Amino acid sequence: LFRSADGIWDTDDELDVPQTVYGAWRQRAGDAELVWEDRCAAVLPQWCAWARVRYVVEVVAVTAVYMSVGPALILINRHILATIDFKFPITVSAFGQIASWLFTVCAFKLARTHELSNAGVITWRFYLTNMAIVGAASAGALAFGQGVYLYLSVAFIQILKSVTPVITLVLLVAFQIERPTAVVWSCVLMISAGAAIASLGELAFSAWGVFLMLCACLCEGIRLVLTQKLLVNLKFSAMEGLYYNAPITACWMVFAACFLEIPTMLSLHRAAANAAAHAAAAAAPTAGAAAG
Repeated sequence: LFRSADGIWDTDDELDVPQTVYGAWRQRAGDAELVWEDRCAAVLPQWCAWARVRYVVEVVAVTAVYMSVGPALILINRHILATIDFKFPITVSAFGQIASWLFTVCAFKLARTHELSNAGVITWRFYLTNMAIVGAASAGALAFGQGVYLYLSVAFIQILKSVTPVITLVLLVAFQIERPTAVVWSCVLMISAGAAIASLGELAFSAWGVFLMLCACLCEGIRLVLTQKLLVNLKFSAMEGLYYNAPITACWMVFAACFLEIPTMLSLHRAAANAAAHAAAAAAPTAGAAAG
């Protein structure tokens, strides 16, 4: 038997955990953390060491994937918008949100690798009054952030993104959510000064691109403030937050694309079809003469 602050656990009932990840046992048992570590070191030293090594490897692997996917996604977006010349950033972002939502649906509903911890709280009324507003801010941040790639370099965009904490802090103060200290304000001013100095040396400077980037930072700050204001009592995991936020964000983006981008796409498609038809008509006499 192993005793904790709350009582006694039988080794056959509560401490039968060689199959369980160490972190899960610690989260489930709470104050029995030290008891489990002592038992692990005394009874299962090899398994305990392997569990900790596996935990460290998993954390390092997840961190490495996260740090690799972010830059890769930036370069892919830049390639689609600038190199391939698909100048429809809202549509590109909408496809990304739809794909993310489908991935989370597969994880929650099909594979069941995750659980929706807030399923009982998220009603349709709550979703349409709270999540829809947060989704609109997310859509604005993504749309403006994608459009910047048409006007500014990737390096300069990353420099301008440092303005986001500044805008977020100002909004938090404006909504009376937080009262930052003088140290925080000094750090924010240093960030602003650094971004301004870096902007002076940009060769491919575009005022319109900087305006779009500032709009993206503003929308991102609004999203963070609204999340803290409207969803303060909900603790979303990364997957669950994406599951609820991605579809409404995609809806806002599709709605905007229907007015701002899809008509241009259709006109370009018709122009390309007409050009192909004219080229075929012009080539027909030449082909007939060659055949004769």
